[in-house]
Amino acid sequence: MSPIQTERGTDDTAPSSFVGHHHARFHDPEVVYHVISRTFQGALLLTPGPELNDLIAGVLGRAQELYSSVRLYAYAFMSNHFHLMLQGPAEQIPAFVGFLKGEVSRRWAPRVNWEDGLWASTYLSTALPSTDDQLRCLEYILSQGVKEGLVASPESWPGVHVAKQLLAQMPLVGGWLDGTAYAKAKFKDDARRKPRGVARRDFIVRKQVRLDALSAWSDIDPKLRSSQLAAMRDRIIEAGRRIRKGKAPLGSSAVMRLRPTERRRMPKPPWWEERRRFICWADPTQRVTKEYLRAYWIFQRAFREASMRYLAGDDDADFPAGAFRPGRAAA
Repeated sequence: MSPIQTERGTDDTAPSSFVGHHHARFHDPEVVYHVISRTFQGALLLTPGPELNDLIAGVLGRAQELYSSVRLYAYAFMSNHFHLMLQGPAEQIPAFVGFLKGEVSRRWAPRVNWEDGLWASTYLSTALPSTDDQLRCLEYILSQGVKEGLVASPESWPGVHVAKQLLAQMPLVGGWLDGTAYAKAKFKDDARRKPRGVARRDFIVRKQVRLDALSAWSDIDPKLRSSQLAAMRDRIIEAGRRIRKGKAPLGSSAVMRLRPTERRRMPKPPWWEERRRFICWADPTQRVTKEYLRAYWIFQRAFREASMRYLAGDDDADFPAGAFRPGRAAA
């Protein structure tokens, strides 16, 4: 879908589908979003394996408990980036994604001898205003791993991938280490004259990831939903064959043998350099897309006006709902 080719949204021009580098984060709780975040310099720091898969699933399940208003529709964790499709309150989506990235980085970076954070920068968030946009994005997320020639089918990806839950009906369950409880128990045990020893495994709780149904499928027969998913799978597999031009995919075993610190060039635009400027991944001619873009630009203008007043010292500056106040420089 090609976005509207204008620079900015004003009262007398069409609202733009392109975002600048310094726009305020805008999340409409009634809209589904596609979220992408990549690792530092595209390093394969998330090379899949049983231990990392269990960790990611546990963190994802814990994030759903803490931010229960966030609805998760799809996910795919690749070797150097991840995709989410979700919806929720403006203040909970950044918290959900931040918790996920922070906990995975804190718990996994030491395992791959990585001294800094795993992630390159803040996440990208692109609106999917219509049901057609959401279904197209779901198929795109399902295609992860196949379209790169790594595996033959979506379910074959050896990492955490929504295809296993949607297509193979396999629940996603992972381990969450309750670090606070473990630290308290260890502190008390160390204070004993004869420590008994506290095992980490006794403080790992199993968490199951909950997958919500898209509105496009909320009222349809489960058999029809299954047939639509099967059609998506068939299209993805066929497209993968065409991309590979008769060659065999790399294979899940080879994917798991890739070195975590290996660098790989990121896919070409629009996936990243161009895609990061998209406000909507949608048909710009649709009414729902135009309405979302107008709301987006109204929010940006209100945020800038309030920020100017706030940074000038006005603590009563009226920020739009869902906005985060900018930080003031210390004297």
